[in-house]
Amino acid sequence: DGIKNDDWFVTQGGDGFETQVDPLDPNLIFAQAQHGDLVRYDRRSGESISVQPQPPSGEAYRWNWNSPLIVSAHHPHRLYHAANKLFYTDDRGDSWTVISPDLTRQLDRNKLPVFGKIQSPEAVAKNASTSYYGNIVALHESPLKAGLLYVGTDDGLIQVTEDDGAAWTRYETFPGVPDKTYVSFLLASQHDEAVVYAAFDGRKQNNLMPMILRSSDKGKTWKPIVKGLPERGTVYCLAEDHIKAGLLFAGTEFGVYISTDNGANWIKFSNGLPTTAVMDMEIQKRENDLVIATFGRGFYILDNYSALRNITPALNNEKARLFPVTDALYFKQTGGKYGQGDTYFGAPNPPIAATFYYWLKEAPKTLKEIRKETEQEAEKQKKDITYPTMEQLQAEDLQEQAYLLFTITDEAGTIVRTLKTAAQKGLAKINWDMRYPGIYPITEAGEPFATGGGGMSVAPGNYQVTLSLFADGKLDQLAGPEKFRILTLDNTTLPASDRQSLAAFQHKVAALGRVVMGAEQLAGDLDKRIKAIRTAIAATPGASFTLDRKAKSIEEDCRQILVAFNGNESLARRNENQPPSISSRLGNLVWGHWNSTSAPTRIMVNDYDIILKEFNPVYDRLKSLWNVDLQAIESELEQLGAPYTPGRFPELKN
Repeated sequence: DGIKNDDWFVTQGGDGFETQVDPLDPNLIFAQAQHGDLVRYDRRSGESISVQPQPPSGEAYRWNWNSPLIVSAHHPHRLYHAANKLFYTDDRGDSWTVISPDLTRQLDRNKLPVFGKIQSPEAVAKNASTSYYGNIVALHESPLKAGLLYVGTDDGLIQVTEDDGAAWTRYETFPGVPDKTYVSFLLASQHDEAVVYAAFDGRKQNNLMPMILRSSDKGKTWKPIVKGLPERGTVYCLAEDHIKAGLLFAGTEFGVYISTDNGANWIKFSNGLPTTAVMDMEIQKRENDLVIATFGRGFYILDNYSALRNITPALNNEKARLFPVTDALYFKQTGGKYGQGDTYFGAPNPPIAATFYYWLKEAPKTLKEIRKETEQEAEKQKKDITYPTMEQLQAEDLQEQAYLLFTITDEAGTIVRTLKTAAQKGLAKINWDMRYPGIYPITEAGEPFATGGGGMSVAPGNYQVTLSLFADGKLDQLAGPEKFRILTLDNTTLPASDRQSLAAFQHKVAALGRVVMGAEQLAGDLDKRIKAIRTAIAATPGASFTLDRKAKSIEEDCRQILVAFNGNESLARRNENQPPSISSRLGNLVWGHWNSTSAPTRIMVNDYDIILKEFNPVYDRLKSLWNVDLQAIESELEQLGAPYTPGRFPELKN
């Protein structure tokens, strides 16, 4: 199950701000309330102790409402915390070392205009529930060089040290950024020691423009990188991919934006994400997940965004591409609680699946879309449109929908599953649940891209996938094959000792299940046909009583077959006990093993044998009824000129 309400625990009171977990002991958590009120929380005992840096006698630190707190990228035992000065601790907060002077402009906030003028001491809520002005609000350490630290202040300064605070360089003017603009975020590159990114938040100056800058010389010079960002879309946070240099993420007032070219161009990336302010983001490097926190809409996770690393300008020269497939991990997900009402909430987990990311440059246009474009162009040129012929309109109505086909094969080249989805341009993904196709009877037309439901699980091993496009009656392979592996989690106490034998047994069960369920459906269809036939006999002059008795005999045999499949309805209606039917025993066999990767039990193997033994005579009798008895009685009905009944082909007599 996903993250649930009761997975959360409180580490600190107040509003709650930046938190860090001790890299050497995840049970030690450094948690803040407003104004840098830092505690060290012990998850084992539930105890917490204050570890906020305290000023010497006669001095006061100025903390921001949301003070920065980071763990050193080079010393896992080191924390940095910031007020108007920067501090570090190497002993988990027992003591702190000041490594900077006051890094702000040191302005008196009471002498700054608010609403266009200097406010009096009696102004309503003067300085209440606000941060002290002149403090550090952004902080980052270079992942590539120890001691290279970047500090940003609420009064628009960026300060840089390359020697862990021994010397500082101050920068106070930035292209395209008004004076004294709040520095909302700093990000030192993990690919180039000299590169650093900065975001600015101008809302306190009634400036909502997005402001992101890039420096390639450790802050000496800066270049704006905002092309494609939304107007009035203030930028709050940034993240950089740990594998591909130049792949950036920005959290803005209107969602997440990405850049694949060092910020030269940005595009919105928010499929499934509401339009909301994204205030913070982190990358989970092992899983390649982007985790974001929004203002009022909760946490969101973009699972395995690694396909974005393959987006380059050269991609526009290709019709389609299948990106490398991450090895898929197969396991059985445990269930959550149920019946708890509104008191219980569990966030969804990503699907247990092999995920195929792909790119399609252009989706095929339908005949109707082509016609509409031609009409729109004519209207632009003030010309009359050409009204389509009825043949053209009918061709539009009958045109088959284009689709993408993913074909998955095993190591021997055998097709194990095909997946269809609508052909849409751009970057997308499709999930395969690592199961064979379903074996359930299909009795009517369904959704055009239905996969038939998942069947039994495939075995761990090597697989590959290809991508094809169906359009205008032709199927063309566009990309692939891409190879990938299915691996097991190996978290089972009693795993199957021979996965191939397990897969072979599951194949046997699936093959038997397909025939049993199909035969049961056929028996139901036969029951409906024979009832219609008896109605037709009653409506046909010249139909003999003997013919009706033949139909009645088929109807009774069919009833007995349905009892064998589903049990005695009369007994069930009266809640009487009866032996398991063929279908109920099959259901127990299939679903009893559905959520397990252990070997089948001896009981399951015996049940398979029982089903086979009970089913064979039922199958033979049903086959005879369908192919012989039913055909004979329908032939006689046709000779008598009886009204049509379902499944019987009417013949015209001269």
